[in-house]
Amino acid sequence: MGITKKNLDLTYHDDSWIKNGYTLRRIIGVLGMSLPVLLYLFLWLFSGHTKVLPSISHYYFTRVDGIVIIGVGVMAMFLIIYKGKAPIDFWISLVAGVSAILLLIFPTSSLISSYPDANIPFSNTVLAANSLREKFHFICAGIFLVSLAYMSLFIFTKTNKPKGQLGRMKNLRNKIYTTCGLLMI
Repeated sequence: MGITKKNLDLTYHDDSWIKNGYTLRRIIGVLGMSLPVLLYLFLWLFSGHTKVLPSISHYYFTRVDGIVIIGVGVMAMFLIIYKGKAPIDFWISLVAGVSAILLLIFPTSSLISSYPDANIPFSNTVLAANSLREKFHFICAGIFLVSLAYMSLFIFTKTNKPKGQLGRMKNLRNKIYTTCGLLMI
């Protein structure tokens, strides 16, 4: 198998974008719904901690920080590369992806405010309080969730068929997207 012109073709191909919205919805949905469960489960397995933390963002400071970073990072990556069918699909998805990355870069308040003992057995990171960082985190988290809710309510439920002609599965998916969107709000 020698080097051919085809092997050396370095021209731009539009194949790096996720064009199938169903694939994006499935990936984001599975990650989004499983993340809280995985975080709780693995923190319990690794440290025996059984209480739910104040927010998903607080798991960033625990022994399951890798799951937070990878889970949110993968969601951000897929959101950023999603092209969608209309320009608004791309822009809302891009905003959601960028805000997800920013909420990882600027973490929320440390667990020390909820658990004053500095030797928390399930914690591995303590950051000094910084109200600017914490406010920016909440703004990014809000933008992330509102963007996902918008996508769930208005983008994922789009169709080119009249309401009466939708199939049973499309109707079911639309109900799930609408419920998830309303729950995020």
